[in-house]
Amino acid sequence: MKTGFLLLILLPLITIFLRFIPKRKKIISIKRITEACPSQWKIKLLDGRMIYARYRWGTLSITISNRPTDKALEVVRNGRILFHERVGDDFDGWMSTEEMLKYLNPIINEEV
Repeated sequence: MKTGFLLLILLPLITIFLRFIPKRKKIISIKRITEACPSQWKIKLLDGRMIYARYRWGTLSITISNRPTDKALEVVRNGRILFHERVGDDFDGWMSTEEMLKYLNPIINEEV
């Protein structure tokens, strides 16, 4: 009786909570390359492609490779730009990984 009652209360709460967890099912690793000026990340996807994210001068750019790779330079030279916008001040060059993921997660879920 108590177990059923607890499930009736907890299951809706757990369902609501799960909606707010970022969906990163396509991301298998995130590696911060540099801390600041610029802040840079290499994000590896399940299918082997790489995303290169860079934040410098208040502008965040996110680029994805066209094929599986481990080289950020290949992503920059031959990749597809997913996001390139000014999101900070002119002289800003530091961004936390959590803040970068706020921009990346919607892109991952829709375009990748």
